Amino acid sequence: MAKDKVLVVDDNAEFAEFVRTVADGLGHAVEVCANGALAKQSYRTFNPEIIVLDMVMPEIDGIEFVQWLATENCTSRLILVTGFNPNYTDVAKTIGMAKGLGKVTTLNKPVHLTDLRLALNGDDVG
Repeated sequence: MAKDKVLVVDDNAEFAEFVRTVADGLGHAVEVCANGALAKQSYRTFNPEIIVLDMVMPEIDGIEFVQWLATENCTSRLILVTGFNPNYTDVAKTIGMAKGLGKVTTLNKPVHLTDLRLALNGDDVG
């Protein structure tokens, strides 16, 4: 039986597959979406406990997606990831927490295996 359901939202297929492999190895059920529009649909049907969200994506970026999650009364744990300026994840984390979202973790690409495992297990990354 899977621990938690993990929704991975990232337009980088290689990174999304890395997260899928690690989460699957930890016993999680995983669904991957390449963009925010697909992720919105998946969120409603998959009901994930954890969302791994890339901040820079086409169409709907991470900040817009975090704001949308708040309107959905999301209770999922968020793992925000960026390969760009780490301040971008900090802004999204601040917005999410201000809007009542639960635990938010931030990771910078390249993400280390140990940090991803800790984040998926709900442990502090440091």
